[in-house]
Amino acid sequence: MTSISVSLALNRLSAPALTTTENGAVAFESTSSKCLNLFFKMIRNTSKEHIEQLFYDAWLEDPKMAMQVLLQCRDCRKGKGERLIVQHA
Repeated sequence: MTSISVSLALNRLSAPALTTTENGAVAFESTSSKCLNLFFKMIRNTSKEHIEQLFYDAWLEDPKMAMQVLLQCRDCRKGKGERLIVQHA
């Protein structure tokens, strides 16, 4: 293998996964933080299984922060006010 092909292979490994939004804009598929992923992906119409997996991953990364995100999502005044989503987690 040449140094150029090795360099290209390494660039592909470190390149973040991209996706598109509902409006067609380019966005990152994920962040480097499981707790931040949990915060942004705890929205309506997310499957129960997906929420459980997000919470499990966030819990493994930082249990205290995962619980803070969960409680903030439930808070009806200063949070998202999502009762059903929190019940799924």
